[in-house]
Amino acid sequence: MSEGGRSAPPEGTMPTDLDNGDADCPDLRTPKQGTLAGGNNGALNGSDTNAISSFLLIGKLKSVVYEVLYNLENHGNLHDIDEFIAVTEDCLKALKTVKVERRIEARRMNLSMRNQVSASMNTLTTPSNRELDDGSGEVVRASASTMSQGPQNYKAALLKQKLPSPKRSPVRTDIQTRGDVEAARYASALRAEERQRQAEERRFDILQEMKQKSEVADARSLRAKARREQAEAKQRLETQDRMDNGVRRAEEARRQTRQKAQRAHSRVEEVLLTKELQQQNKALLLDKKMSDVEHNQEQMRERLQKQAQERQEAVRAAAERRRNLSQERQEKQQQREQHRVDNLRRVDEQKKVEQEAKQQKAREWEKKVQQHHVDTTAEVQAQSRKTEEKFQLSAQLLEEQREKRQQKLERQERKLREAKERRDKELDARPTFEEMMPRLSEQEVEQQACRMSRLSTTAAHHGKVFADTYQKMSTHSAKDLNRSRLRVVFSRLASAVVTSSVVQCKHPMNEITAATLGDVDYEFVRYFNSFETLVKVLVEARKAREFGVLRHTTDVLLSWLVDEREGRENVLYFIKSGCSVLLLACLRDEARSLVVQHNSEALRCTMEVLGMCLERICAEAQGAAKLAPVRDQLLNEMEVFGIDRVCVAVVQTCTEEDELQLAYIALCIIHRELSVVTRRKGDVRRHWFEQITTSLFTLLQNMLTPNGAPLREGDASLSSERVTILFCLFRTLNSLARWQLTMFQELLHDGSTDAGAAVEAAQERKGDMKRTASADSLPALITRTELFHVLNGFFMFIHGHLDELETIPAAEDAAGTAGRVINSSFAEALQFGITLNTFPPFPCSSGPDAGDAQKSAGKHCHLRATLHECILLIGYLCLDDAPLQDMMGWGKKKPLLGTMLNVLPITYFSNARHILFPTIISAILQNNRNSMIVREEMSLAELQQFISQEYDPLTKRAKMYAQEHHKQLVAHKMETDPRFALMVKLQGKSWADMADDDDSPPVTPRSSETTSTTPAVEKENLCKGLRATSVNPSNYFKLERRLPISYWPAAIEQLEKLRQL
Repeated sequence: MSEGGRSAPPEGTMPTDLDNGDADCPDLRTPKQGTLAGGNNGALNGSDTNAISSFLLIGKLKSVVYEVLYNLENHGNLHDIDEFIAVTEDCLKALKTVKVERRIEARRMNLSMRNQVSASMNTLTTPSNRELDDGSGEVVRASASTMSQGPQNYKAALLKQKLPSPKRSPVRTDIQTRGDVEAARYASALRAEERQRQAEERRFDILQEMKQKSEVADARSLRAKARREQAEAKQRLETQDRMDNGVRRAEEARRQTRQKAQRAHSRVEEVLLTKELQQQNKALLLDKKMSDVEHNQEQMRERLQKQAQERQEAVRAAAERRRNLSQERQEKQQQREQHRVDNLRRVDEQKKVEQEAKQQKAREWEKKVQQHHVDTTAEVQAQSRKTEEKFQLSAQLLEEQREKRQQKLERQERKLREAKERRDKELDARPTFEEMMPRLSEQEVEQQACRMSRLSTTAAHHGKVFADTYQKMSTHSAKDLNRSRLRVVFSRLASAVVTSSVVQCKHPMNEITAATLGDVDYEFVRYFNSFETLVKVLVEARKAREFGVLRHTTDVLLSWLVDEREGRENVLYFIKSGCSVLLLACLRDEARSLVVQHNSEALRCTMEVLGMCLERICAEAQGAAKLAPVRDQLLNEMEVFGIDRVCVAVVQTCTEEDELQLAYIALCIIHRELSVVTRRKGDVRRHWFEQITTSLFTLLQNMLTPNGAPLREGDASLSSERVTILFCLFRTLNSLARWQLTMFQELLHDGSTDAGAAVEAAQERKGDMKRTASADSLPALITRTELFHVLNGFFMFIHGHLDELETIPAAEDAAGTAGRVINSSFAEALQFGITLNTFPPFPCSSGPDAGDAQKSAGKHCHLRATLHECILLIGYLCLDDAPLQDMMGWGKKKPLLGTMLNVLPITYFSNARHILFPTIISAILQNNRNSMIVREEMSLAELQQFISQEYDPLTKRAKMYAQEHHKQLVAHKMETDPRFALMVKLQGKSWADMADDDDSPPVTPRSSETTSTTPAVEKENLCKGLRATSVNPSNYFKLERRLPISYWPAAIEQLEKLRQL
């Protein structure tokens, strides 16, 4: 409560002190508050009080106006002055209204006072009132006497008098009630004035504070001005000093100049004397030259005279020559005339001789022409005879050629029939996708058929119930939804589906694709379950093999499922309404009837829609736990229909260029299913795990060892599509390794496959045949030899295409590293770019030769990311697994580990070392051969420095945990591995000690139950830690997520010993 609130009287009581004027309680009411109270005060307060109150009010009004003007004149404030002008105009209007209301209220008050006085006088003269007791009469007279006094006395009298019962005197009751109202009004006015006065005091205090602040600011500005003046004075003194120094330096310069001038005057005299001597020398030389010039002129005159004589002699000689030439010319003319006459005579004689020769030749030619005519006639007759003979021969030859062509056509037709018969036989002998799927027993087949029929019935019922419920819960009416542009289109589609005329669906599908859909259109699709119509179109198009309609329908479904605003609702409706079951049934039927290496467009379209549904619902379920049942429903339906078996068959068989997209879609479905299955608790289905792993390694082998031969450096058979699939393969294999590492490593041991499978694989490699899983035999797992050839071929291909390694975008800090300090090596790796966050989109081939397996697609899109995933996979394989570590040391010219280190650029040993070094540590851990290979290829100091930088920041508790588990792992190794125990025992011993130890009995392996941890336990703990947290794919490359810290002390100790050798 404010101070004014504590000092104001309560509203239910009357004021006890009525002598306070407007000087203490100024009246600053708004027009809404002070109309009646202002009139009362004007009638009750005296003239002196009004003068003092008006003075104070005017002063306060001026102070407020000055305060506003002071703030507005300050240029730092950016207030709108028009608003203040509008408020001032409103205040003026309000003041005029108060003025008019005060006049009206004053007149009304005067009238009411007169009426009260007259009524009181009437009551005194009434006979009935005379009979009242003396107390009541005195009250009436006191009230009448107070009316003639001032208004304040009148109010005090009204407050002090006793109020009789209203039943005895209605007139007095009415008068007392009106007085109470006036008193309450006056008390409220007094409280308002008190509050206004306190507000004015607070405003005055604020103004005082502002004045004090302005005074402080003025003092501060004066002090600043004084400091500035002192600085200016100091600067002036410094300037004066500099000027004085300049004057002194100028005087010194003038003095030095004067001395230089004096020295210069003496020098000038010397120069003048020198110049006079030079002038005298010049005069002497000039005289000498003049004499020489006269001599030269005399010689010149003599030379000119000689030249004139020689010229005259030359003129005379020229005239003589001209005369001689004219005479010779005349003689030559005469000779030419004589020669011309002789030539004319000889020409006439020659013409006569030629004329006679021509006549003789003409006579001889006539004789020859006659003889030639006779010969030609004979030849023509002979030629005509030969032509007739040739015509007869050509007719015979044409007949023979016609017979030969007829025979050739018959042979070609026979060959075509035979080729067609062979092709039909090959198609009949070619297996279907169902035959390539993993085999099921008869009991499992019956159970699956029963589950599929039960699921189809249940899904149809639940889908109908869901559609009805959705229609009831929808906020749109059916009348509004029928206005959608899709109503006519889907009615035509439904009729076309019923009549099984799939060709008629092309035009409606084109209309759906060309239309721009809004919220009402998507609501129409869900309200009337148009997804079911599209799935039925998809089924009928698959049966009729109308691949154009099939592709168009798939594009429409995909566009609806990936829509930014309505995609989530469409996917949920698609799954809950049972359309996913129809799609799975269509996919199952297509996989059963489709032949391998046949047109797989229908299978690809259905799997693409299913993959998109699975991808969207898995992505949405990660952020919303309530969508997990829908995701589990779709996965359960896929399990019932055996979609994982279909994906396994697709991955194992689709290796051609035009089938790569189908393999990519199958990989996406397997990876999405793994991302959900790996987080579930429970036992692992080992048979399913083996099927998935075998199919992935089969596709990897078909990609990297085509026709049984590994890739080479100059091989260009890997297109951008194949590189994308390789990235997906390595990413999926890494997911399997992070799920069950021990089982994953055991599947790659040579002992896990039977001898028959190994023999068949060897025969296939020897015969250069493509390895295809047999339908009757068990799935043969990949061996270490095959894995060696796969990895060696991949690294050789990388070595030949280092210039095509792309630049991966810098990885952002993932959620697993948020709030923690990232070490420098991993930060550099993130900046370098580690891997992609998701599967890259499949590159579409646009050329006419898209099916050519040997085409070169230019730059490989994700070759570096694929390399990083391969390096991560090798690290998982070599983690405390001796057989796979030994495989890294295989190779003829260079071991596989040395090939990998030799192929990789230098960046992987500096900025990107966090990508490569953990894999190297896993490969050399407790393996002397690999350690020697790495020692030859790189510096072990870098490896030791890397792991030390990772080990040193660990907490003391973590280091104790690592040391303790390291000792337990060493003890377990000594108990279970005799070679390791012997190696540890012989370390640091002489040959004599070793000879003495030969008589000791061999160490027998004992049970591992004595130790608390084993390599299998460490691997399981690593997998559990990786499954427990959802991290960014780049954070899987951290050392602690690739190698447990219990192995770090052993690695540090091993590297130290190797460096000491």
